[in-house]
Amino acid sequence: MPPPEGFEWDETKNQTNERDHQIRFEEAIEVFRFPHFTRVDPRDYVDEQGKEEIREITTGVIGSGVVVIVAHTERQGNTRIISARKAEPKERRGFYARLAQTIRGN
Repeated sequence: MPPPEGFEWDETKNQTNERDHQIRFEEAIEVFRFPHFTRVDPRDYVDEQGKEEIREITTGVIGSGVVVIVAHTERQGNTRIISARKAEPKERRGFYARLAQTIRGN
C-alpha cells in the first residue's frame, strides 16, 4: 500500500523498521494526529544525492496509546519517514511531563 498523501518512505526500510522495532510507518504517521513535540536533530545528515538534510525527531502517541519517537525530514513538500521506535521509559516520562506543562500553560 502506498503512503498516504503528504507522506513518503522507503518500503524496504518500512519492513526493516517493523522487524526491528515492531512499528510500521503507516502506524508511525499517526503521531502527527495527536499531541506531539518536534525538535531538529542536531546531527548532520546527507541524503541519497549527497545534499545536506535537516532531520527532525517527533515524540508523541500513536493510536494504540504507545509513545513513539519518529525521525523524519521534509522532501519536496512531503514528510519522509526515516525510522520509528517505541520511546524508552525516560523519553515517555519527558513526553508526559512536557504535555502536562503545555496543558497547564507553562
